[in-house]
Amino acid sequence: MSSPEPVSPPWAIAPPPHRADAWGLPELSAAVSGPAGPGPDPVQRAFDDGYQGGHEAGLAQARAELAPVEDALARLVDQLQQEMALIRPRAEANLYALGVAIARWLLQREITENRTAVEPLIRRAVQLLPAGSPVEIHAGPSDVEALGNHMRLAEADGRPLQVHWVVDPELEPGSFRLISPERIVDGRVDVALRALYERLASE
Repeated sequence: MSSPEPVSPPWAIAPPPHRADAWGLPELSAAVSGPAGPGPDPVQRAFDDGYQGGHEAGLAQARAELAPVEDALARLVDQLQQEMALIRPRAEANLYALGVAIARWLLQREITENRTAVEPLIRRAVQLLPAGSPVEIHAGPSDVEALGNHMRLAEADGRPLQVHWVVDPELEPGSFRLISPERIVDGRVDVALRALYERLASE
């Protein structure tokens, strides 16, 4: 004999089906699940807009405040460039003057140690004079004493050159002047050094 099938009592309620719209309220289901996609956050957007505006305003104010400083710096740079343009020629001139002063000191030392050191210079200067003319050699007392008694000069053809030595107290050792009826050769140390300085400065 088979067992009777269970019968639900009339007050039993069947369980609801597993569906989101089981209650017949689709609008409630949509509200719970939220919108289809994320949208812009109005608070974050307001913050970004405010930050960007404040940043641009700060930059504009900084530029306005630094404009006088930039102008002053530009004028200073321009002034320094002008000063450098003036200083460089002065520095070069001072360097040339120093070189000439050293050359003068070396020459004077050589003449002091060797009283006949100026003899080759006089012989070279004689070659600049026209041949066949008598020559006066003006030199300082010490040079006339050292050279006047033994220095023999000759023409280009070997003939003795007529020379007359003249003591000039104003000429320093190593300086001389050769005077002939046709030409004068200036062998003063100051004149030679000045010509050297001018030549260096003009190059």
